Amino acid sequence: MALVAETGTRVAHCPISNLKLASGVAPVVAMHQQGIIVGIGSDGVKENNSLQLWDDMKVASLLQKERRMDPTLVSAPRVLRMATIDGARALGLGDEIGSLEAGKKADLTLVNLNKLHMVPVMSGEFYNVTHNLVYAAVPSDVEHVMVDGKWVVRDGALVNADENEIIEQGTAAAVSLLERRKQFVPDDIKSPSEIF
Repeated sequence: MALVAETGTRVAHCPISNLKLASGVAPVVAMHQQGIIVGIGSDGVKENNSLQLWDDMKVASLLQKERRMDPTLVSAPRVLRMATIDGARALGLGDEIGSLEAGKKADLTLVNLNKLHMVPVMSGEFYNVTHNLVYAAVPSDVEHVMVDGKWVVRDGALVNADENEIIEQGTAAAVSLLERRKQFVPDDIKSPSEIF
């Protein structure tokens, strides 16, 4: 970890993938203490079927709390930062994306907070929007997404692509990949789908 900190290496923390593969829990608190930049990731579809960063944020926070038996660790604001600003820094793009600032690309995600599972939403002394985003939000709460100043999702639907076509192409690609990998599956496994 000292070498990672010394070399300025950045870390992509993929908690759900780590859990599914039983590869352990990343020592995020210790990495933060060493000054290591840690972003949140979802890994690949085989390791994290849903690829929902909302889930990864929540799990990243909860894992660290349980691991150290301290509910104050990796707070909602900290994990939201890991998913945004620190994620951009981990990619080497901190000067371009990750926060809303003059000179950076206009990347926005607009979330509907007026949902039963988000109640209560409060401001002022009892502000809890960040906590709701990390612990309660789900992908269907996202209503609009802008990437580099261009709308890519409006009213929950893709603007520049056909979702049904993506589903068909993705399914066909997955079947093709599974057919090609059959030769590498050990004989004692009845079906490639039994791996993971």
